[in-house]
Amino acid sequence: MNPIAEYKNIDKGFSESFFLQKITNIFYRFRVCFSDRKPEEIEAYVFPDLYNGLVDEMRTSLDKGAFLYTERITVLDASVSGYEQRDGFDYVYATLRTREVRYIINPDTKAYIRGNKSEQFIDNQVVFCRESGLQSEKPQKMSSRNCPYCGAPSDINRIAKCEYCGRILNSDCFDWQIYSASVH
Repeated sequence: MNPIAEYKNIDKGFSESFFLQKITNIFYRFRVCFSDRKPEEIEAYVFPDLYNGLVDEMRTSLDKGAFLYTERITVLDASVSGYEQRDGFDYVYATLRTREVRYIINPDTKAYIRGNKSEQFIDNQVVFCRESGLQSEKPQKMSSRNCPYCGAPSDINRIAKCEYCGRILNSDCFDWQIYSASVH
């Protein structure tokens, strides 16, 4: 793994502080959307293999009547340990420390089944990826692009679906995606 400070040699517009803000927001939305059973709202920010696996896992747990619910999620700290390039992608390795409450509920009644309803501190090891060769844009408050399907303007920091045609915007043409996430 290479030190993140060297990534600026590959991507002249890369800012570690802006990247940390971005991944903190993406990760928070990732956790909230899956807990609220609305994964389609974050699909564009999750690598397709991971997204499909998590949706399948969510459906299985819903069918079994026991769903992992997360509330009061707070990202306390984010750090980057390094990056690597392989197979046409850039991978950045990050740790996001969260404080949250996680327990199992009945998905229909939302009744508590089991688990710890106390706050927990969790270190999440998260790998972000994007296609090699892409360059970071100058940090902005909001990023707008056009939907590749219908051409309508799309606010990709707010939604992952075109407000006009309803198609999911595939972020491999936009920016970083969560490639993998694990709890340690």
